[in-house]
Amino acid sequence: MKRACFFFAVAVVSLLCCCDGLVDGFGRKKGGLCVVSWNVQNLMDGVVDGNEYAEFQEDGAWDERSYRARLRTLESVLLKMNPEPDVILLQEIESDSVLEDLCRMHLGRKGYLWYGATGDMSNAVQLGFISRVPISPEDVRVLGVKGQRPVIQIHLSTDSGEVVLWCIHAKSRIGGGSETEDERLQTAKVVSDSAISAGELWPGAVMVVAGDFNEDLDLSDGMGVQTALVRDGAVLAKRYGDCGSLVVTGFRGRFGCWYSFWYDDGLLKDKEGSYCYQGKWDRFDDVLCSDEGFDGSGLDFLDAGVFCDGILCKGNGEPNSYDLKSKSGVSDHLPVWLRLR
Repeated sequence: MKRACFFFAVAVVSLLCCCDGLVDGFGRKKGGLCVVSWNVQNLMDGVVDGNEYAEFQEDGAWDERSYRARLRTLESVLLKMNPEPDVILLQEIESDSVLEDLCRMHLGRKGYLWYGATGDMSNAVQLGFISRVPISPEDVRVLGVKGQRPVIQIHLSTDSGEVVLWCIHAKSRIGGGSETEDERLQTAKVVSDSAISAGELWPGAVMVVAGDFNEDLDLSDGMGVQTALVRDGAVLAKRYGDCGSLVVTGFRGRFGCWYSFWYDDGLLKDKEGSYCYQGKWDRFDDVLCSDEGFDGSGLDFLDAGVFCDGILCKGNGEPNSYDLKSKSGVSDHLPVWLRLR
């Protein structure tokens, strides 16, 4: 990959083939693809060097032992996922060294040999991916978002067709939803523009946008301003979509829209969201699929959902957040997934 191939010079990608000598693609079924996205809640590496959030720099708050324990927890969760992920998109990791350790010591034996992460030094946490589908440096781009976290774009060539993935972590709502909406919109615009270009490069490719959007349609409805996500059928959906918003629908295969399982009346009747704060659930984490995933050609959408079993959840069903003081828990977000076949 040419390291200059991104919009703003804010990030580089570190792409390595880790775990040399291990079996490639263990357990992966040909003809399908499962993508998982997970905000793992501030997974710092084992070295406290001043780049971490302040609470991790306090004396004794974080160390190598704590780090290794969290890696074992992630291994336990990831290897028990059903369906098994082929590509894992992660938010809130400190650096590519976290992914390297996950591959070398925990996931490599299952064929997860490829990984990459952003290197935006202005942020304490990065975006990254782990894959058991072969990925070369030329397949990956880091797209700059002015003043915001970058976006990772990954092109995959599978036995059944082309797939383009975007991994995002949009601006949080701290400071107010309306007040921070423009920052999330900037991220959406970068993805929207990139998707247009990708469609020209790989006609017919299925496109998937996944990550922590820090927004759902219930929050964006009625805000009175252009939002990053816009509900299909909204009065200004067409205009906002033309101006960079992602138009989201729960109807499969609707032309020009991004399908979300959260809004599909046929799915997830018992699931309230992926993130819960003070008892209020939100659907911040999503895996959006383009209409090419429903055209009956090559790879098509099979199913999607949210992982919420085992140690991921507390007894009341809320995410089992990681607690730095007690060194217990997993993450304040639940993983979401999508399968193509």
